[in-house]
Amino acid sequence: MPNPAPPFIQRRAHLRRPLQTLTKLVFSGTETPLIALHRDLSWGGASLIVPGALPPEAKTFQLELPWKPDRPVLANARLLRATVLEDGRTQIAVRFSQLTLEHHARLVSLLEPSHPEDEAAPPLASALEFAVNEPAQRHRLLAEIATGRLTLTVFHAYAVDQSIRFSLTGMTPDDGEGLRARIVEVQPVQMADDDWITLYRITLRFEHPLASLKQSVERQLDQPIHLPAFATTPFPLASAPGVNHEGSPA
Repeated sequence: MPNPAPPFIQRRAHLRRPLQTLTKLVFSGTETPLIALHRDLSWGGASLIVPGALPPEAKTFQLELPWKPDRPVLANARLLRATVLEDGRTQIAVRFSQLTLEHHARLVSLLEPSHPEDEAAPPLASALEFAVNEPAQRHRLLAEIATGRLTLTVFHAYAVDQSIRFSLTGMTPDDGEGLRARIVEVQPVQMADDDWITLYRITLRFEHPLASLKQSVERQLDQPIHLPAFATTPFPLASAPGVNHEGSPA
């Protein structure tokens, strides 16, 4: 008699919203999507049930989640874990790797529940708000955001690979009230005059296509910016953001 499947452990650090709906998984090079049952959704990813075993190409895919009629949430995602259930279905955990800013805003709208005025809504993800007052510095930071990465000095020691919701002073809320970012490097910085103060130099990688970030920055600056040709590569899946093969549990 086969051993029972181990329990499916939820490891996501973000607020999860129960969600019972059908979702499409679209794999590169295939025309027929795999229909999955959505169990819950978070800022970082989702838990789903798929019929039978996963196809061999199920490492990265596009997830199409219903939002409004003819306006789904499209997200490129990667498989984190898969557990075969006793009934032959497979429960999977996926992590979002990239969304356009438009679809990111749709995801935020779907995740943010309505709360009574006297009840505080729990955060969707850890937030980093960076304040800057000098126009020249703000211009420089926005231009760096458009490259897909940003390096800052902060007081808090974030964890490498942590997913956060980043915003810069004066950014308009048109793009989901915060950008998706992942911490890719953390270096402590000791102040020469104050050895009891430790700052941290962190590098963020934004989980949005570069072309989408560039459009957002140009809206913020009200002027065009020029990036290298590699920054506007097309999406590998039709009408979807580009696949990012890096990352770990959301």
